[in-house]
Amino acid sequence: MKNLILLLPEMLVALWAVFILFGGIFYPHGRKNFIFISAAGLAAAVGLLAPAYYFGAFPWAEYFNILPMPQGTGWIQYPLILDMVSVDSMSIFFKLAVLASAILVLLISADHEEFQVLPMGTYCFLILMSTAGLMLLVGAVDFLFAVIALELASIPLFILIGFILKREIATEGAIKFFLVSTLSTGLILFGLSYY
Repeated sequence: MKNLILLLPEMLVALWAVFILFGGIFYPHGRKNFIFISAAGLAAAVGLLAPAYYFGAFPWAEYFNILPMPQGTGWIQYPLILDMVSVDSMSIFFKLAVLASAILVLLISADHEEFQVLPMGTYCFLILMSTAGLMLLVGAVDFLFAVIALELASIPLFILIGFILKREIATEGAIKFFLVSTLSTGLILFGLSYY
């Protein structure tokens, strides 16, 4: 149970998303500030993950006496978290890729003209929650946990698709994505029930 600390980057992104959401409620006029604060939170998660990818271990996990299992090949492999999540070199690489992509999306959308009238706290919250879901998804080794992480990543995405309400095509796309997502999730869970 103590190796839940290995999910510290994911927990940081999720807590940062909640912080941004409440900031959007109490400070609705700081539009660009939310984007840069969100990007700073994602950069902090990169700072937690990068040492393991480059140096072979999480320094902050060693403080809690959680060490990677010896592989002898340069491959990092920590013990499974609750037999559902793997933290290894491949998952760390893809978590870093997801975080870099999310930072890029946030920075590109900073000056987008259609976002000037939209609540940026909500927008950043949705980006961060989808990022947290994708970070959990790349490390999932349990099929049910993978479905839950996929839903955590996709529910904010179909809200983001319809986020610009004055575009009719965006609303139509959000409804179609929602229907396809719920149908495919239902089929996956139906198939899982036979497993």
